[in-house]
Amino acid sequence: MRRRSRQHRPAVDGAREAMAPRQRVRHLALPERAFGPVAGTALLLFMWAGVAHASGSGWVQTVGAVVAGLLLLGLVAPAFAAPGLTLVCERCPTDATAGSAVEIDVVGNRSMRCTPRSLRGTPLLLARRIPARLVIVPRRRGVISTVTVRVATAAPFGLLWWSRDQVLELTHPLYVAPQPLKRGAALRQTLTPEEGHGPPRPTLTGDLRGVRPYQHGDGRRRVHWNASAHTGDLMVRESENQTDDPIRMVVDLPRDLDAADRLAEEAMGEIVAQLSKGRRIVLETTEVTGRVVAPVAERLSAGRRLARSVASSDAR
Repeated sequence: MRRRSRQHRPAVDGAREAMAPRQRVRHLALPERAFGPVAGTALLLFMWAGVAHASGSGWVQTVGAVVAGLLLLGLVAPAFAAPGLTLVCERCPTDATAGSAVEIDVVGNRSMRCTPRSLRGTPLLLARRIPARLVIVPRRRGVISTVTVRVATAAPFGLLWWSRDQVLELTHPLYVAPQPLKRGAALRQTLTPEEGHGPPRPTLTGDLRGVRPYQHGDGRRRVHWNASAHTGDLMVRESENQTDDPIRMVVDLPRDLDAADRLAEEAMGEIVAQLSKGRRIVLETTEVTGRVVAPVAERLSAGRRLARSVASSDAR
């Protein structure tokens, strides 16, 4: 089977994955639940030996020796086959949501059983070189480039399973966005207008609803010059449509993983709510490469930004 070449993994992947609890990877093949098969084999051979000794027949002893050899082969042979098991990812999605199932197309070089270890998932039985879909469930947001799986075999007789761990490399990074939650309004800040040092006031566009006196923090684009000339005071316009200025959302994640995920979920909920209203958003986050301030135009790009976000250097 042709194996995929090892692809370059972005630096952000390793950093975000390093925030999650690491699970020990066991490369040595070991038996699973060996007591039952070994004890059953020993009891069967002991009983057969007693029957052969009591009968004194040569053919009974011969059959007993053949059965003993086959049983020992069934117990030991998977130990030599397990190190050669190889699982390859053929296709995986680019985006996912924390807590939702993700299907990954995989293929094995031999018949085996595959169980996700680093993430929750469903055990999968694979036939040799026949593609199948492995289901994983990322519990946390982040960028996933590898999945630790436990591959096992009981060939040739299925008496005893021997297993080892393998790090399965995905074809490309999987961006796991947080689940959107409400109560994220505290994260929202409007951009500073062109003039004024008071609380910022968004610039309005659309059908004119009326005029009002100028207030500290209003931008020049709000000024209604005709009304100002008529009244002698500086007047600004009120419009029917929503604000034209983008919303600036600053997401500073703490170092605690649970608190960080909760804050990211609230931020995602606020982003989804504002995007559904047609608002423009400028998202400021911290990534491995540094501080990133850039607009997000849709839910997909916002989810990727929050998936790559890490705790800031001064976070507690």
